[in-house]
Amino acid sequence: MYFGTKDYMQSVACPNVNIPSNKVGWSTGQQYINGGAYVRRSTAAHKEYELTWDRVAREDIIPILNYADKLYGDGAVYWLDPFIADFNVLPQYLASPFQVLDDGPPILADGAIQESVTTPANTLGYPTRSVRFTTTADTTARRNIWVPIPSGYSAWVGVHGFDQSGDAGVTISPTVGSGFGTDIDATILPVTSTTRVADEVTGDGLYLSYTPGDPGDSITLSGIMVQVLPTGQAPSTGNFCSGQGHSGCQFSEQPEYTPYSAAFGSGGMVAALIETEAWK
Repeated sequence: MYFGTKDYMQSVACPNVNIPSNKVGWSTGQQYINGGAYVRRSTAAHKEYELTWDRVAREDIIPILNYADKLYGDGAVYWLDPFIADFNVLPQYLASPFQVLDDGPPILADGAIQESVTTPANTLGYPTRSVRFTTTADTTARRNIWVPIPSGYSAWVGVHGFDQSGDAGVTISPTVGSGFGTDIDATILPVTSTTRVADEVTGDGLYLSYTPGDPGDSITLSGIMVQVLPTGQAPSTGNFCSGQGHSGCQFSEQPEYTPYSAAFGSGGMVAALIETEAWK
């Protein structure tokens, strides 16, 4: 799988197939004296992973240890999970923008008015709540969720929304090395369309951000999808794919490395990573 930091991404051996990939958020609960109960929990959550490599060549283990030792930068660690690359690699709180109204991190814009709107009727599984962004004089775009794109692959972006006015929208910013390519104005698709993604992006990565336009301009967003596919492969159509990715992780501790055989040069490793980037 494609793994690394913004400074240096590379293909590494896939870990074992049974990867724990948990969403962890805040929650509390209590029982009432009459036998009832309540639960309070956050809508948004971060991801926690436990990646395990078992009986693989040491050449496949050393790169992961190098990232843990920050040989390739001390920024966030990213990877494209093959299980979701053709589904939706965004974290849930960006794929379902309404979460910013509850407790999701503000990842598209600062200073914009954000209001809850009911999503138009559809049969494609989009969230029932949408969020309307309205530009103010203080609105600025945010670019803090990066999606890596391997060589030979394209990222396909699908922004679904309605009630667009003025120049408000979503900007796709491709990254090329340490700089940026030409920004793309995302196509705004209706929630009744089976077209999941419409804009093809090349480069080594991309950011998404709110396009402010002028004060008073607005757009309502219902769902966003990003799929990473081999260049030339047509994306599929159908229902909304919820976000199952992450915004960038850090090693929670040094990986546990177990050499098995000097003769065969094999070993095993367990690496725990926690999503942190969206909350920086």
